[in-house]
Amino acid sequence: DALQIILKGILKTDGEEPQEKEQPSASGKALIYTAARIGPAFEVDMNMVSESTWGYMEVILLGGKPMEPRYRLLYHAAPSAERPIQIMRDRGSRSYLLESSTQYPKLDDGYPHRIQWIRDHNGNMRVLVDGTSVLSTVEVFYNTDFSGMALSNRGGTYEWGPIRVLEAER
Repeated sequence: DALQIILKGILKTDGEEPQEKEQPSASGKALIYTAARIGPAFEVDMNMVSESTWGYMEVILLGGKPMEPRYRLLYHAAPSAERPIQIMRDRGSRSYLLESSTQYPKLDDGYPHRIQWIRDHNGNMRVLVDGTSVLSTVEVFYNTDFSGMALSNRGGTYEWGPIRVLEAER
């Protein structure tokens, strides 16, 4: 995967200070990340603005040292049954689809939308868009702390912020 090659090359941290980088590649993909301790039960709460008709963006939870993708939340512009919101699990060079949404909220209207990706202490994962659940699954493969988070633009025009990462409620 091109993303894994990029991440392996730029996500080498010495564990001292959290770092932030933005790394555009020759193909127009962009990645920004930060090192941070994130527990296995988390809530990523963010606003997203999209004016895209193609491409996709990813929210990536990183783990290990060097940091590598563990879980990815994908939003495809112009969502449909062929382009749903998805949660993927990465292990080494392999990616596994955990769940795809069956609802296709139209977020490419240039207005801010609240995205929440929540994983509780039992491994239940949900994705909410503007307070409405669009995806739900159970995943317990990774049950230790994550070491960082990344945002990836894989084509399209996206704006993120503010982004908060919280410990999930019990």
